[in-house]
Amino acid sequence: MQLEKKYYTVQDSETLKLLFQHIQESEVLAVDTETTGLNPRKDKIVGWSVSGDEGIGFYLPTLVWNFEKEELQLQTIMEPLQRLFLKIYLRCYLAKSLSSTTHLSTFSLLKITSA
Repeated sequence: MQLEKKYYTVQDSETLKLLFQHIQESEVLAVDTETTGLNPRKDKIVGWSVSGDEGIGFYLPTLVWNFEKEELQLQTIMEPLQRLFLKIYLRCYLAKSLSSTTHLSTFSLLKITSA
């Protein structure tokens, strides 16, 4: 039996709503950060990967490369994604603290607490 896989890149409000629904309906979440490096004082989070079920995944880019300006720029969907996602992320994990398992690197924890 082949597992049907669904992967989404969150770049519009519809996919963002789908991500929020997925978070709310999931009992356990796996969350990972993608960064520009390993130094939490200098480097930045460029995206978040979220999955609450096998074969389903969301990638939420927070910084995207602007080829004309040759720099990373904040991606926005209605409002800055970093603040919005951080609120959802923290609220979700606080609400599910008894049934969730988290693994976050020191880098991610420092970035989250300083946001």
